[in-house]
Amino acid sequence: MRCYRKTIMRKKFVAAGIIIIVVIAAIAYISQPKNIINDVSRYNIDRVVHNGEDVTQRVDCKALASIVSKYQCSRLPHSFAPYPLSQVAVELNGVNGNNSLHIILGDINVAYESANKGGFSIKNSGALLNEILTVMPYQTQEARGLKEKKVITFSDGESADLWRTAYDGRDTYKLSDETTLLTVQDPIGPDNTHVAGVESFDDLSASAQKAVSAFYEAQGLLYDTQAELKNAYAAYLACQASGTEYRARYISQDIAPTASNDHIMCFLTSVLLPADGQTSQELRLGAAFDRETGKALSNWDLFTLPEAETRQWLLDAFDADPSLRAEMEAALKPEYIILFPNNLEVTFPQGALPSQEFRYGIGLDYNKLRAVLQPWAIPNDPVNK
Repeated sequence: MRCYRKTIMRKKFVAAGIIIIVVIAAIAYISQPKNIINDVSRYNIDRVVHNGEDVTQRVDCKALASIVSKYQCSRLPHSFAPYPLSQVAVELNGVNGNNSLHIILGDINVAYESANKGGFSIKNSGALLNEILTVMPYQTQEARGLKEKKVITFSDGESADLWRTAYDGRDTYKLSDETTLLTVQDPIGPDNTHVAGVESFDDLSASAQKAVSAFYEAQGLLYDTQAELKNAYAAYLACQASGTEYRARYISQDIAPTASNDHIMCFLTSVLLPADGQTSQELRLGAAFDRETGKALSNWDLFTLPEAETRQWLLDAFDADPSLRAEMEAALKPEYIILFPNNLEVTFPQGALPSQEFRYGIGLDYNKLRAVLQPWAIPNDPVNK
């Protein structure tokens, strides 16, 4: 019986060992990149788009296929759709064997069969894009969007050029080898922005529109492009030193309506800034305006309590421990209060609270706020309006 048990245990150990080996082998396998295409003779490109223009008839598709065949992609797909077309510099559509194959290069770099199934990240995508550009129809740098050379020179002598094409509404800063360092989207709003179910800037009188526009002109841009370029270049150098791929950084500033009633209209300024090479951070600032005049209101005036008592009431709502509460008390600003149709949000941006790694906030239902919020400050509910 004892020998039998030993035999059973030995078999279990062997089986467990085999499973571990198989798992390790599987992990090793999926972590290794694969060729984008295995047989260039079975890869046919039928559409080529460069900077939004169809150039299929003016490019050597066989040469493009040969270039693609030298590059690899990840084995595991990831979600990337939907995406703005402005982030695509080159798009290749074709058939690989019996399956469709789409390749997009630019700020997004993936190969995929169907967007809803995810895409495979392309390795060394910057090199692939640069090689593809060598066989694209000839364009001068100016025709391709070069606006100004050496708009910034870094401490090591490297410089960045400013690129801009008419259709994309953004400034792109590229190094001398055309590696995209930073993209800055044109600011949007407060006019020409609409949110479903919420009144917009267009619903204000001309005089109120003028006052709201003046407020946001005075607010200006909430980021420093030169500083962000220096930060981006430092991150690029760190990637070069570590042998990792640099991912272009992105900045945007949008102003959109969030809530309204017969007395006020509220807007949100949302600024998307780079946090590191992989993620972004969002700065959210709220503002309320007199509906008739467009005059900016202090967010403290939306409450029935004096400012000091309102601050304490909002801090109580967070139900935070004493140390975090002290941080919030020191950092709280009226613009961190944002009104939406169904709730009031108080949000501390990333970096405002020393103990918090990310943005920190709370949403409060208006039923809980009626005792402290002015009746005329409660927005219309678009559903029950």
